[in-house]
Amino acid sequence: MRYPIIVLMVIVAFASAYAQHNPRDVTQDILKNPIEISTDVPYHLQKHEPIEDWTERITQTFTQFDLMFKERFVNGYDLIEAEECRRKAQNAFDAGNVQQANELMQLAWNSLALAEKFRMERSDKRPQASDYTVLGPFDWPDDAVRIEVVSYTSDGLKVYGVVMRPAKEGKYPLIMWNHGGTAGLYPQSFGWLARLIKEEGYVIMLAAYRGEPLFGAGFRSADPAMAASYERYSHLKCEDDKTGRIGAPWDILNLMACGKQLPFVDAERIGIMGGSAGGRNTLDCLTKCDEFDVAICCAGYMNFFRRYMDRELVTSGRNPLNKPEFLSMSFAEKSRWLAHATPMTGTHLIGDTPVLIMVGDHDQYNLWWDNLDFAQEMIALGKHVEVEVYPGQIHGFYFMSNFDRYPETEPAYQRMKAFLAKYLKD
Repeated sequence: MRYPIIVLMVIVAFASAYAQHNPRDVTQDILKNPIEISTDVPYHLQKHEPIEDWTERITQTFTQFDLMFKERFVNGYDLIEAEECRRKAQNAFDAGNVQQANELMQLAWNSLALAEKFRMERSDKRPQASDYTVLGPFDWPDDAVRIEVVSYTSDGLKVYGVVMRPAKEGKYPLIMWNHGGTAGLYPQSFGWLARLIKEEGYVIMLAAYRGEPLFGAGFRSADPAMAASYERYSHLKCEDDKTGRIGAPWDILNLMACGKQLPFVDAERIGIMGGSAGGRNTLDCLTKCDEFDVAICCAGYMNFFRRYMDRELVTSGRNPLNKPEFLSMSFAEKSRWLAHATPMTGTHLIGDTPVLIMVGDHDQYNLWWDNLDFAQEMIALGKHVEVEVYPGQIHGFYFMSNFDRYPETEPAYQRMKAFLAKYLKD
């Protein structure tokens, strides 16, 4: 029997900010700034006489409601109905109809009080292996590790990936490594994966997600063979169906299904891990598939609701929440997108897979306390989860290939290696 475990190592200082105002979304007026209130009694529970006081009182209750709205929004509650009532009440108030505004705010308060957290729904969909093809080798300077570029079909799309494995014949446990970002695989991260393969003996598969190039731009290598390999495959791009971040986990799971059929893979021992967006995808895969024996999430995005409210993150060009296609959505559309992208809405779907969460307390993109919130939800559900917070470490510290230059990453690597071995080799 597996027991819930949590290990915490926390040294942190932080500040919070709220999202940049988006003129197309009036709800940002609620979310963007700190709110101060002068009473704890909501307006609709106060005495409403004399009538002359209504304007002042309803202004006060807007403030009270907005504070509670923010607190529930960041925790992933479904506030679509409450937001609609609040918006209509504001329109009525602006038009001078304070009585109608009062009635609408009563509905808004009731909806807010009864709101429940978003929860992912279980899917009947299963991973499918289709059209797996080896396109050729990717030259690597160490003969003990072989790397191949492959293509396969995922949800009807032609997508690409990479397979890394020991050169020595045999059957090895399979690990899915899920990359961060949305710009393809980074060959510069192959170094630490190759080290893991040499030391432990794994097959590691990496999927490029739909709509991405196989390899991200900007790779440079002093090794002519590696540089030539990169150029050989740099034109490859996965087909796209515009589901992006939501569809990416199926690209991972369908590549896993292909991997299980390979003669050098031990299909009874399968792990999954990833970093940043790949960490989020790792957890998302756990909500859709129960075939994994172990999982590691490194600096994964846990709570997109909070990310939506963080001014610094939302104004970053790297943030999907700062893209025109997201900003132009209605509040209801945004809420559903955030719910799909937030791992904490799917903890109830995660089975018995042991999960290790790793994050730096100086991570500038993924907030360490969101990782703790995720772990607490897992523990409340009786899941096995362990958390490591690394003092002084930034986003991406876990995959630095040059361990001589970044010695502080060695403890994280060793922790990761031991956790994998415990469930894939012991």
